[in-house]
Amino acid sequence: MRLEARHEFPAAVEAVEQAMADPAFYAQLRDLPDLAPPEVVDRAAVGSRITLTVRYVFTGHVDPIVRRVVPVDQLVWVQTTEFDTAAHEATLTVVPEKLGSMLQCAGKFVLQPATRTSGDGVARPGTVRTLTGELRVKVPLLGGRAEKALGPGILRRIDLEADALRAWLTRAGTYE
Repeated sequence: MRLEARHEFPAAVEAVEQAMADPAFYAQLRDLPDLAPPEVVDRAAVGSRITLTVRYVFTGHVDPIVRRVVPVDQLVWVQTTEFDTAAHEATLTVVPEKLGSMLQCAGKFVLQPATRTSGDGVARPGTVRTLTGELRVKVPLLGGRAEKALGPGILRRIDLEADALRAWLTRAGTYE
C-alpha cells in the first residue's frame, strides 16, 4: 500500500529538520493515541547525516482482519530515520521487533522551503514536508486487506506527530 502525506510548517527547513531529529521531541510525545510513549534507542550524527532510531509499542485496538494476521502484543517496531541535512531529505525504515519480514514499511521525507506571508504582509520562511512510502504485509490472501486496515492508522499517527512538531517548534520559538 502506498503511503503519502504532506505537512506545512511555518518555520525554516533547518528548524523543522533539527526538530525531527531531536530525541527530546520524541520524549515528549506522550499523547499519541494507541501508542505507548516512544523510546529513543539511538541518535548518531556524522557531518550532514543524522540517524535517529525510535521504538514504538502499539497499545490500542486493531481491525479484526489485522488481529487474524498479527497478534496485537507483537505490534512493536523500530523506526530508523536517516537524515541528510545537506539535501533536506530523510529515509525512513520500519522494522517489526517480533514479526520478522511479515511487515515491511519504508519511505522518504523531503523538506522544501516555502515562503509564507504573515498577517502583516511580511514574507516569512516555511517548510513543506512530503512523505512517500510503502507498507507491505506479506501474508497470503490477507496481506492486502491488512495493509488497508493498517495504512490509515499509520498516516493518522504521522499527521498527529506533525501537529506535535508544530507545537514543539512554537514552544522553541522557531516560528515567526
